[in-house]
Amino acid sequence: MSENSVKGIVLDKISLNAINIAFMRKLKEFDCAIVMDQQGNDKNGKAQLAVLDTVTKTAMPSILLITTEKLLYSWYQIMICGIGADFKFITADPKSLNFFSPNISNFYITYCEAAENPVFEKIRESGLVWDLVIIDGGLSSGGMEIDKILESYDIRTKKLVVFAPYIKTAPGEAEKLSMLPVKFLENSSKAEYFKTNTPDETAAEFSLSTPFMRCFTSHDTVSPDIKIISYKVNDEILKAKQDQSITSLYSYGGNVFEELTLDMRKLYNCDRYDDHIVNALRGFDSKLDAYINEVSMLLEDPDTRIITYFSSEKTLEYVQKVLSTSAVGLKRIIAVKKGQLYNIDDSRRNFDGKKKADIRVILSLDDQHEQYDLIDNITHVFCFELPNSPLTLHRRFRQGGRKGFTNPQFIMFRDDKDLFDGRMLCSTLALNIAESFVYGIPGRNIYLFTEGLDNIISSMLCELEGAEDFSDEKISAIAVKYNIKNVSESTREIICRKRDAIKAAFGLPGKIVDKKAANNILAPKIQQLRQGCCFLDSNGMLLSKAYNIEGDNDYGLISRGLETEPIVLEQLRAREALKECDTADKLLALLRDVKETDKAYVFYCAWNFLNRNCGYGKDYNEFLREVFEEVV
Repeated sequence: MSENSVKGIVLDKISLNAINIAFMRKLKEFDCAIVMDQQGNDKNGKAQLAVLDTVTKTAMPSILLITTEKLLYSWYQIMICGIGADFKFITADPKSLNFFSPNISNFYITYCEAAENPVFEKIRESGLVWDLVIIDGGLSSGGMEIDKILESYDIRTKKLVVFAPYIKTAPGEAEKLSMLPVKFLENSSKAEYFKTNTPDETAAEFSLSTPFMRCFTSHDTVSPDIKIISYKVNDEILKAKQDQSITSLYSYGGNVFEELTLDMRKLYNCDRYDDHIVNALRGFDSKLDAYINEVSMLLEDPDTRIITYFSSEKTLEYVQKVLSTSAVGLKRIIAVKKGQLYNIDDSRRNFDGKKKADIRVILSLDDQHEQYDLIDNITHVFCFELPNSPLTLHRRFRQGGRKGFTNPQFIMFRDDKDLFDGRMLCSTLALNIAESFVYGIPGRNIYLFTEGLDNIISSMLCELEGAEDFSDEKISAIAVKYNIKNVSESTREIICRKRDAIKAAFGLPGKIVDKKAANNILAPKIQQLRQGCCFLDSNGMLLSKAYNIEGDNDYGLISRGLETEPIVLEQLRAREALKECDTADKLLALLRDVKETDKAYVFYCAWNFLNRNCGYGKDYNEFLREVFEEVV
């Protein structure tokens, strides 16, 4: 960066902590950083740092960001709103953007399915070497599609950043991450390192001598605060359940109106609810009533901020309609659907982003990502419906607000008969527990801390023992109960494979027919696993090791020297300089010397800072009108 005192303002919204400083050092040393941190560990800040480092050191930078289709717009928002970097989309539509010139700056966001867009052929023919490529594995609990990325792109880059918060469970998947720099890095000597060095459990050790990162602080490894709210299923629902065909169930188990044929469904299906309908629904649906009571009680504390997750849009809309009535009496609630934000106080209007500070409760599906910039500090996470995968469950726990992971209270529901939410908690999630950890790469999962998990697992294993010889009818019933859906593998094979993986992971020998004997092995094993970060060894057994980067030498050296880090000093100098701009003349003088290539980023971030900290109070266009002619 230049000596101009205001230029460092581009760093203003980025946390310059020891982990992010280490990330930049790794990227400089190895031309590549492979970040496998959990959600909530500031992936956005690292990406913004890499982009800013590139654009401030390169006359005409070319940057490519490869993510998943669902995250295209989220990444655009992160870059444009965070640092003023304006990326263009490359989509799978051949009629979409296909302009490219190697003689100008190029900022693109794309995804694997768009690799056939003609613009990539133009890029290949031009011989362009990207200045920076960022590959984001996304949020899929199925793991990063490394093979697809390798097959889809024929590119070269000077610097490479890989974000892989989720890695497939299969043996060898983590090692495949090293194939990305081997193929894509321009510097062959730097790429050579990755041919013999791959991620393993040492990635959780804070060291500058490796390009791999999977950091766990004491904050990350504290035991989570889990609350399970029990609710009673009424007789009408029980009767409807007994009359139900076993051949199909509502996949997510958390909405009786979607699963069963009930007389009350005519009220449930109303387009809008009034107070009478809401009171009737609360009297019938004890889970809904328990949710409203708990939320209302928590909101008595003015610092409470809640996010509630749903697995289906129908259930989200059900709760949204309930909360929008005066019968509930809750305000300042936002629903996130299909990339849009809706103000519950008037669900017919889109959310006004200027009111972010007033939000108390967010309702969201798992595949929506706009909510994480709405609240600073999420204090409580509700799972109104449970997902199929413990990885998705853990992602709900880890994804925080603007301040990242805040170790919120995690709240789930369980019906007294284990037919609905209880079925998901004790069957579907339990069956997938072994697949929530990776061979050789340490991780955590909140499901491991579920109360009574030893009983849950032993009961499930006893039920599935001998599945090789079950009748087809019994296998079908189990598939429905456990939400097993797969067209490439037989249901029987899936049941047996998952069952055996769980036995291997927890060190359970032979057949499981004695629940008490299984509990005697499971209880101490689970307790031991909870003490650290877990990974699968070569035999598929779960091992646990305590990791805390705060005790590592390199972490201590960086932490103690943060105040003298050049990048930190630039950030502080810029903040102080802008705070002293109490007149337009001073602001103009400060901005006048900004290099032409840096103006877009510096101007935007300076305006952002002035509004947030100095009461500037003008929109960006007004700001530009004030300074543009004289500065630009």
